[in-house]
Amino acid sequence: MDNSPRVGPVRRGARGIARNSAVSKAIYTRHIRLYRLLNDAWIFTELLRPDIKQRAELLRSSKSKVKRSYQVPKRNGTVVSKRRDEDIGLIFYAQHERGIFETNIVSLVSRTEAFIQDSLAIVATAYPKKLSVLADKGGIPLDYFWSMRSART
Repeated sequence: MDNSPRVGPVRRGARGIARNSAVSKAIYTRHIRLYRLLNDAWIFTELLRPDIKQRAELLRSSKSKVKRSYQVPKRNGTVVSKRRDEDIGLIFYAQHERGIFETNIVSLVSRTEAFIQDSLAIVATAYPKKLSVLADKGGIPLDYFWSMRSART
């Protein structure tokens, strides 16, 4: 028997019912949204990296010793921080080499965590009795779960 996943339309039967359920559709919609966000982030990074590298090279090769002013955050507003072009070029170079990826990864992990939380909430809301079975076995505090769910919505 072929155990490979089916591609294309699913035959009627148990698998067809699962794909047509409200829970499945809600999770699938969020899944597609998550993948689009993931892909958008990497497309953005792919398009941005050459410009960052070019700007880094331009700034790093500057012979200017002038320190330019840049606004940076402070507790109650902003202050001026001064940097030479070469210093700013090093910042751009670091972003080109790894920083832009690290920034994206943090954001993408956060979005993936939100997807997982949403999916669990969808299932728990649709099938609360099944969750109570898990609570008996694993000690999940259902009252806490429901209070957190209502606080988010």
